[in-house]
Amino acid sequence: MKVFISWSGERSKAVAEALRYWLPKVIQALDPWMSADDIDKGTRWRSGIATELEQSSVGIICLTRENLDSTWIHFEAGALSKQQQNTYVCTFLFGLGPTDIREPLAQFQATTDKREDVRKLIFTVNRSLNESQLPESELNESFAVWWPKLEERLRSIPISSGGVKEPIREDREILEEILELVRGQGRQLFIPIEADSITGETLSWRTQELLAQELGLQRELIQKMKFNPDFIRAFRNRIRRIDNSKLEPQEATLKLTQDNLEVRSDEDPNENSNP
Repeated sequence: MKVFISWSGERSKAVAEALRYWLPKVIQALDPWMSADDIDKGTRWRSGIATELEQSSVGIICLTRENLDSTWIHFEAGALSKQQQNTYVCTFLFGLGPTDIREPLAQFQATTDKREDVRKLIFTVNRSLNESQLPESELNESFAVWWPKLEERLRSIPISSGGVKEPIREDREILEEILELVRGQGRQLFIPIEADSITGETLSWRTQELLAQELGLQRELIQKMKFNPDFIRAFRNRIRRIDNSKLEPQEATLKLTQDNLEVRSDEDPNENSNP
C-alpha cells in the first residue's frame, strides 16, 4: 500500500526519511514515497508527484517549527485533503504539540513523535490494509522491535537553527479558534434560522434539559438560544421514539441514561408532559 510522505525543509526531510525507512520494517506491505528534493515556492508540481499522490492510501505530512508556514507544505496538504475520502491523512509533529498547529493543517489528525502516539498511528495505518492487515499481536511485536530504530533516527536530527523562533501560540488565539469551531458546529445545527424560529425558553422544561445534555450546554444557555423549527421537531421525535422503545436507553438514539429520560420530580406540574 502506497504511503505519501510530504515534507519541506532539512529537518522535515530528515523526519520523512526516517519514516520512509521505518514504516515498511514494521508493516512490510507498506510502500512509502517521498520526493527526493525540496520544491521551491512557485515550482510547478511534477507529474510524478501527482501520480504518487493519486495512488496513495495514506498521507503523512511532516511538520517542524521551520515549515509551519511553508507554501509547499500547505499546497501538498491541500492536495491530500482532496483525496481524503479514500485516503487517511495525518500530520506528524516533530518537536511540536497539537496546539502549535493552526488551520488549515489543524484539520488533520495529529501524531506527535512520542512512542504511544506513533503506535496509534501505525495501528491506524494497519487498519487501512483491510484484509491484508497484520494481526494485532504481530503488529505489537513488530512495533516493539522497530520503535527504538525510529526513536534513534529522530533523536539524531539536529536541533532547530537559532534563526527560527519557536512558534508558541497565545492562549487567547487557541481559545478563539476553539470558539470559532464551536460556533461553526452550532451554525450547522441551527442555521438557517427562520422568522418562526423557536426560542429555548418557550420549550418545556424536559425538552430544555434533554437539549442541554445532548449539546453539552447549560440549560440557562438553551433558554437564550433560538432553534430551527425542523431541528426541534426532529429532536422531539427522537425523544418519543425512545419513550416508546423497549430498548435500554443507552441503545436508543439519544444515548441518555434512564434517569435523564424520565420527567424530573421538580418539573413544573403545569407544563405539558409532552416534549
